[in-house]
Amino acid sequence: MRTRKNLFTGIAAASLLAIAAPIANQQVSAAQSVSSTKKLSKNAYVYNAEGKRVKNYVLKSGKTVKVIGTITIGKKKFYKIGKNQYVIANNFVPAKKYSAIKKSYIYNSAGQRISKKYVSAGTTIKSLGIKTIKGQKYLKIGKDQYVRLSNLTLITPPTQPISANTNPNNNQKPSQPVNNTQPSSSTAAPSVPSAGTTAPSAPSNPISSSNNDFNSWNTDDDGDLYTIVSNDILIYDKDGNHVLGKFLNKGYKFYQSDINKIVNINGTEYYELDLFDEDYYIKASDLNGKSKLPAPATNGEFTEDQKLISGQQAKYPNGYDIGTKYDLSSKKNRSAYDYAYRTAFAVVNDSRSSSNDLKRAMSELSTAYNNLDGKKIQLSGTKEDFEDNSYTLTAKEKADILALANKVTDSTNAHFSDNSTITYTIDNQFKHMTLLYLADFKASQYVSQKEIDDFKQKIKDKYKYGYDIGDKYSLSSPDARKAYDDAFKNSQVGTWMTVKQFNKIKNNLIAAYNNLDGVRVSIAGNQDDYTSGAYQLTDKEKTDILALVNKAEGATDAHFSESDHIEFSRDGKNQKTEIIYFISFNKNVAPASKNEFDDLKELLSSTYKSTYDLGALYMFSSKKAKDEYSSAYYSATKIVANNASSSLAISKAKSDLQKAYKQLDGKAVLINTDFYNFKNYKLTDQEKHDILALVNKCEGATDATFSKDEKSINYTFDGRLWTTETSYYVDYKY
Repeated sequence: MRTRKNLFTGIAAASLLAIAAPIANQQVSAAQSVSSTKKLSKNAYVYNAEGKRVKNYVLKSGKTVKVIGTITIGKKKFYKIGKNQYVIANNFVPAKKYSAIKKSYIYNSAGQRISKKYVSAGTTIKSLGIKTIKGQKYLKIGKDQYVRLSNLTLITPPTQPISANTNPNNNQKPSQPVNNTQPSSSTAAPSVPSAGTTAPSAPSNPISSSNNDFNSWNTDDDGDLYTIVSNDILIYDKDGNHVLGKFLNKGYKFYQSDINKIVNINGTEYYELDLFDEDYYIKASDLNGKSKLPAPATNGEFTEDQKLISGQQAKYPNGYDIGTKYDLSSKKNRSAYDYAYRTAFAVVNDSRSSSNDLKRAMSELSTAYNNLDGKKIQLSGTKEDFEDNSYTLTAKEKADILALANKVTDSTNAHFSDNSTITYTIDNQFKHMTLLYLADFKASQYVSQKEIDDFKQKIKDKYKYGYDIGDKYSLSSPDARKAYDDAFKNSQVGTWMTVKQFNKIKNNLIAAYNNLDGVRVSIAGNQDDYTSGAYQLTDKEKTDILALVNKAEGATDAHFSESDHIEFSRDGKNQKTEIIYFISFNKNVAPASKNEFDDLKELLSSTYKSTYDLGALYMFSSKKAKDEYSSAYYSATKIVANNASSSLAISKAKSDLQKAYKQLDGKAVLINTDFYNFKNYKLTDQEKHDILALVNKCEGATDATFSKDEKSINYTFDGRLWTTETSYYVDYKY
C-alpha cells in the first residue's frame, strides 16, 4: 500500500493559525424569492432555517423538487423547498465531469492508496465533490474513493461555479486549469478493478534524468519506482526561486510518478512535481542524497522577526488585528497581505529557514502592509447632528462612501438603501454594511466644567425643585408643573456630554421654567383689613380668584363655600382650599389719621370699655353677645395699637364695637330683701324663675337648677357640670 505522510511543511500548516477575518462580519445575506423546479444530482439531506438537519428526511438523487426561494445560512447557499425546509444548493448543480490525463490511483479519505485500484487514462469521471487531503486536492468518485485532482482535466464546466472555499483570504490557484480541448464525451464509469485483480504495471522508466538513475530506485508491490528522501529539500517556483516556507521533508517516499516532467531552469535540471496545485519544482540533483539546505538563520534573527508578526506589539499583525487600514483596503490588497502574512508566519516559525528566507518573507510582508490603504471617509457633520437630521451627507460624501464600499467589497453597484445602510450584491446576493463602518463623523464638542458648574449654580439659585419655587410653580397649571418636573428630573449634566446634549437639557429646563405662570390675584385691601373683615372682595376679584383655582387645581367648578374657603371637584372627589392661598394684599394702603386713632381710643376708654369695666351689662348678657363684644373689643384694641391701621380698619372697628355693644343687655335679678337678710330670705317663685333664666342665658346653658337650700345653682355646659353661687346673679332692694 502506498502511503503519503509528511509530504511538506510550511504555509499550509501555518494558515490554520493565521487566516485574517474578512469584512463578512459586517454583511448580512438577504433572502431572494424564486420559483422553479430543479433536479437533484445526488442524495440530499433536508435542513431547517437554523441549518440543522431534519432527522430521517433525505431526498433521493434524481428527484425533481419545486424551489420557492433561496437563503444563505452561515456561508452556504440553500434552496427553500417548503415551510422551514431547505436543501444545500450544491446538491442541485450538475456534477462536473473530468477526464483522467494518465493512470490515476484511487485513495481513501486518509490519503492512503487503495491497492490494485486505479482509473485508466482517458476515463470520464463524474465529480462527487472535491476534498483536500494532507494539502492536496482530490476528486471524490465514490464512497471513500478519491483521485488526485492534478491527474484530471475538466470536461464540462458547471453552469454555476461552486467554490470549495468562500474565504476571501484564499489566494490559491485553481486546482486544474480548464482544458479548451474537449476529450471524448463518453460518460462511462471509471475503470476500477475488483479486489484480487492485478492492475497493469506502470512503465519502469518513462523518463530519464542526468542526475538520477531511476532504475536503481526501489520498486513497491505495485511495480512503482520510489526513493526515500534522505534530506530536507527546497521547493522552487518556475523561475528557480525557493518557495518560501515549502520543503520536501526528509523521509518522504518519493515516487517517480510524482514527477510530471523534467525542465531546465537557468541551466539547471529540475523536476516539475505532481504533488501540488501550483507549478512547483525540485532540483533533480537534490534527490541524490547529497543536497544540503542553506544555513538556518540565527536564533536572534528568528526572535526579532517573530516579534514583528506576533504579540500585542506586532508591527505586522494578523489582518483583522490591523483595523481600518486592512478592513477598508481593496480585496486584492487584503488577499495579498493575508498571503504574505501566512508565508512570513510559516517562515519565521520553521527552524530550517535561512537568513535570506527571513529577509524575503519580511520584505514581502512589509510591501503588502504598505499597500494596505484602508481609510475611512471623514464627514463634515457630527453623529448627533446626523441622527437628529440637522446634518445630511453631501453629494460628494455619498459618492466617496459608495466608491469605498465598491472598493472594499469588490462590487460595482453599492448604493444607499437608507440613510445609514449601504447595500451591494456579491454573487447575485444582496449584502449590507453600515455607514459607520466606512465613515467617521466630525468629532463633537464637549461641555466644559465651568459651564457645568454655572448651570448647577443656576439650579440651586433659580431652577429649584418645584414647590421650592413658590407661587410661580404651585399656581401654574398641572401640565406646566409636570413639564417642569420632567425637565428638572432630567437636568443631570456632566463633562461627558456634548455641547448639543448639554444645551438641550439646559434649554428644556429654562423653557419649562418660563412656562410657569403662577401668580396670586392682587386685591385692593391690605392683610389686616381683609383678615378683620374690614375689606370685602369685589366681584372681579372673586371671579379672578375662582379662575385661578380652576387653573391651578385642574378643575372647572370652583365656587365660594364660606367667607374664607373655596370648594371644587377633581378626579371625582370634592376638594376644599383657603382663599388666602390665592390672593396677595395691597401693601400701599395709607394709615388712618391721628384724629381717627384718637377718636377710637376715646371710645374705648369711655363708652366701649373692657369687659371687666362694663360689669353687669357685659356679665349678665347672653353668651353670644358677650363673645361678639369681646371679639370686637379685642380687634379694636389691636387696630388702635397698630400705627399702620387704615381708616377702613378703624371705621370697621367702631362699627363692630357699636353693634356688639348694643347687643349687651346684662342685668341682675332684683329680689325683695337686702344684702344682710339674704341668708335667711326665701326666694319667691318668680325670683327663682328669673334667676335660673339668667343663668341659662349668660352661661349658655339650658338646665340650670337650684340646690336644695337654693344658695347655689347647678348647670351643664360643654358636657360638664358646673356650680355657681345664687347671690352672684341677684341685686338687693335697700
